[in-house]
Amino acid sequence: MSELPPVNAPYFEFGQFQRTPKSLPENALIYNYPWDELPPFGESDQTISLLGYGSLMNRSSAAQVLCSETMSTARSVIAWGARRVYNTISLNRMAYAEYCHPVDSDYGVLNAMTADGHWFNAVEYQVRQEDIEFLRTREKAYDLIPVWISDCNTPAETNRWAYFFSRRQSFWNDTQILYDAVVPLEKYHQICETGCREIAEDFLEMFRQSTWLNNGNQSLSISEEMIRLDLQTATVARRVI
Repeated sequence: MSELPPVNAPYFEFGQFQRTPKSLPENALIYNYPWDELPPFGESDQTISLLGYGSLMNRSSAAQVLCSETMSTARSVIAWGARRVYNTISLNRMAYAEYCHPVDSDYGVLNAMTADGHWFNAVEYQVRQEDIEFLRTREKAYDLIPVWISDCNTPAETNRWAYFFSRRQSFWNDTQILYDAVVPLEKYHQICETGCREIAEDFLEMFRQSTWLNNGNQSLSISEEMIRLDLQTATVARRVI
């Protein structure tokens, strides 16, 4: 991953930047999975801006699906008007086979959804045509949703937008994918945190501040002990978001 802009943690005390972003431009369209309506890229150097907010923040994980040219475009950013939450499961055991134990459907991975007054940190990539098929296999049932973003070191400058992955339907191909009771997959969560820590300790703290349990009321930064117990006992009360 290329050198990312520095992270100024004091800007991101929880709740500091809760606000409603301005309207997105007309060309910021939503693409439902499998993104068949995504226009051809045309020129070989044409890209779309895409956010990794979970395991794609981890360099080793991202390199499994993104080409070296795409990896070199990585930037640390904040997405405005969206929330990251543990409320879905993996649909592709093979996607995690290289770096996780087999995925149990009772354990959760990250999702994100539009939500006024919320934000999350992420890694922005300029994705190329050759990356799309790999992402389509890995990110099953995730729609592409546009969102305003800014660089981590200039949070007030919200002057561009990017796509993030979002599961918005409770079922996909007769399989339930959104849950009101899901425990984070421990190895997956460690991969996310390792990726953040490799960028900066402050970036990791931002991840914890802006990652929600799907009771909707607790972020990881205020419930680390609860998360630890959840991972050990696999029991936790949740409600549907």
